[in-house]
Amino acid sequence: MPRVRAHQGGAGEHLMRYLCFDIGDKRTGIASGSDELKIASPVEVIECALVSDGSALIDRLMKVIE
Repeated sequence: MPRVRAHQGGAGEHLMRYLCFDIGDKRTGIASGSDELKIASPVEVIECALVSDGSALIDRLMKVIE
């Protein structure tokens, strides 16, 4: 999973935030997490079947991210 620097903590410590996707055949789960808590929390579940090129799923993900 790529790491993205969200902000710098105290004493030069870098805190990381993560956006996680659990892609399934019928739905996709989205979660976010951080190095600080060391746990991911659910954000949303998208009810969208994964078919052929996945363009419908990508469109739905873009709407959630916006």
